[in-house]
Amino acid sequence: MTDARARFLKRTAIVSIVAAPFLWFVLAPFPGLGLIYSITDPLRGHPHSKHGTQPTKFVGLWVQEVTKEFGSKEKAFFLMDNWDVADIPSTSQRTWHYDDGRLVIDSVSGCGNCYSGIVTGEYTVTFDGADRMELTHVDGHDHHYFGWYRRVEITDALREAIEQQMRSESDLEARQAKMVMFAIEQYEHKSNR
Repeated sequence: MTDARARFLKRTAIVSIVAAPFLWFVLAPFPGLGLIYSITDPLRGHPHSKHGTQPTKFVGLWVQEVTKEFGSKEKAFFLMDNWDVADIPSTSQRTWHYDDGRLVIDSVSGCGNCYSGIVTGEYTVTFDGADRMELTHVDGHDHHYFGWYRRVEITDALREAIEQQMRSESDLEARQAKMVMFAIEQYEHKSNR
């Protein structure tokens, strides 16, 4: 019996040494079963890491000039110098870069149940001076950034104006003010991490 037991233990050790790494490699693409592959968007090959360039001419708080009343398309966002995009609070993490004449917004869901890889939207940019730009969606996912935006400085006067506009009887004006406030709050939150 000791001979049979020794053979059994030897066979178990060999199978474990060979089978365990093989199973880990085979199951790795499935969430939670191996995770040795880096997460990339299978269509674009985008890495889930910082890449591209971040020209300083884009950094700042951008507020949409003309909004759509019934489309809920009032937008404001802050393009940060650490690659982040601060806009509305959500589980998604958005980053930006500028390459080949296009502003690229990458979004990665932080929700494990709705993860769909890296969702990328590409926009052409037209500048009218240093503090005014137009975004036009040209490829990929539409993050609903479109139209003319102006860059504004975050000051106490701006905060007071936003708080007053949030109390406006016009729903459109109040929503736009809330979007600007969300962008400022997210910028401050991400800056303090």
